Amino acid sequence: MNKKELAYGSALLAEIGRIRADAERLQMESERRLDVRGALRAIHERLAIVELEAKLSGQIETGQKSVTINLQTVSPDEALEYARDVMEFFSERPKLEAPKIIDAEPVSSEICCVEEVTE
Repeated sequence: MNKKELAYGSALLAEIGRIRADAERLQMESERRLDVRGALRAIHERLAIVELEAKLSGQIETGQKSVTINLQTVSPDEALEYARDVMEFFSERPKLEAPKIIDAEPVSSEICCVEEVTE
């Protein structure tokens, strides 16, 4: 970085400092007059100034980002085949069989508790 660029950067930051001071003064004045809209606008401008300073000083990156997305295209027939495979996979769950009725001897009335078995 040469001296000319350094001087330009310093002058630019000094100008931003003066604009920030003006925005702060306007915010204080708006607050003193109970002008909520004016105060909010001044706060918004101060935030924009801070963001600009951060960008100029390199604290916030402003370059474009590149994103790579890999897509696989499928034909309508392939999509239907995939859908059928998924449906088949989830529909093949073990089926519960109906309980078998067996002949048994009568149960005596002395039994007080029945244990239920659930699967």
